[in-house]
Amino acid sequence: MGASRHALLVVFLAQGACFATLVSRIPALRDRYALGDLGLGLVLALVPLIAGIGSLAADRVARRRGVVPVLRVATPTVCVVLAVVAVVGSLPALVAVLAVFGLALGAADVTINAYGVAVQRAGGRPIMSAFHAAYSLGGILGSVTAATAAARHLPLTAHFGAVAAAASLACAVAGRRLSPAFEPTRRDPEAVVPRLWRRITVVGAAMTALFLTDSAVSNWGAGYLRDVLGAPDHVAALVYGGYAAATLLGRTVGDVAVDRFGGARVAGAGGVLAAAGMSMVVTAATPATGLAGFAVVGCGLSVIAPLAFTAAGRAVPELPTAAVARVNLCVYAGFVLGAPLVGMVASLASPRAAFAVTLVIILGVIAAAPKLGR
Repeated sequence: MGASRHALLVVFLAQGACFATLVSRIPALRDRYALGDLGLGLVLALVPLIAGIGSLAADRVARRRGVVPVLRVATPTVCVVLAVVAVVGSLPALVAVLAVFGLALGAADVTINAYGVAVQRAGGRPIMSAFHAAYSLGGILGSVTAATAAARHLPLTAHFGAVAAAASLACAVAGRRLSPAFEPTRRDPEAVVPRLWRRITVVGAAMTALFLTDSAVSNWGAGYLRDVLGAPDHVAALVYGGYAAATLLGRTVGDVAVDRFGGARVAGAGGVLAAAGMSMVVTAATPATGLAGFAVVGCGLSVIAPLAFTAAGRAVPELPTAAVARVNLCVYAGFVLGAPLVGMVASLASPRAAFAVTLVIILGVIAAAPKLGR
């Protein structure tokens, strides 16, 4: 089991690095294709929407071929398509490539989490937080690399190509070390899971709430610090870095906490911590308080996704990949809805009111905590 666990850690890290590389260089892509706010929003919404389709397709293929073969194809594909994004020469071509990226991303998200749940079950102890910590670490490395490339005016082709080459090689090599012995789903393409959505409704709602909040912080946190709290640009730019670092910290200790106190207590405590952090954000009078509040939110919410994927697999033990795929749809729904929701409330009321809405959403995560336990 050790070889498969270590290999999956590498895959999670590589996937996090590739996704962060893409989103960190969005300004450069926007300039290349002369996209306005509306055009950029539509292009960015394409990836999670198509990824939802990729999630369901991966579930169907995994029932025929197994999760491991799908994972071995999907994860290197995400990395390779990243390089293609940098070389296409027109907006229609970019849209087509991002659609392929979304399909591969959805398939990769489903298979790595389904396989992680299976490895955790075989080991008999919590390890999903460690996998998601590797993804967070990859995201931080990808963001730092992107910032360095942008500062040195490195062309997108060179930057994306180098990241894609390293990440695809890592995924290909690590994928071959994933043992089929931990195959999480039976091969039955015609299997029907009774009451599937009913069995994962609360878990899916918690994931939607989580990624609504995540999307709000990622898209509006820096602007909130600058425009509402008066932070200079270089301080406002620290919001996502602090949030991501706190998420990594929470996930690093998450498995130990779950093993000692149980998933329900850890999820509840994480939700309370996140709510306290968002309260700091809403009532902040200085940039330092706002920055600290966003970091506390990241630390509190860090344990929810690993626990939710575990709970989904536990709720549908006969076909856990189907449950993970459906919960993954809730992830993308949160991503798509989070930024527009905050923007709409901010325009109708105020940015503080917008983040107060996310505070209410976090309370839903606390309510769902008992369903995320062992």
